[in-house]
Amino acid sequence: MLQARTESSAAPLTRKSGVLVKFEICDRVGKRLHDGRLNGEFPNRRTAVQEIKLHLQQFERAGYDRMRRFWWGRSLSGPCEETRFFVK
Repeated sequence: MLQARTESSAAPLTRKSGVLVKFEICDRVGKRLHDGRLNGEFPNRRTAVQEIKLHLQQFERAGYDRMRRFWWGRSLSGPCEETRFFVK
């Protein structure tokens, strides 16, 4: 699950090298409810995208928004929230 592999958004975004994955949890109108980043750095974009795709498996619906350049996942049950993942 996301909580087990994330750091608070309050954590500094300093890095030595590599790629970070940030996420946002938004309500049905796009208002950000929570944000953070996946633990650790990834050596390259490809590895970061593989990690995102692993997280997307927990959602019933998932995709990639080409215009805004993020991956998204939505559960059909529970609150109407969308989780968005960004490679930085």
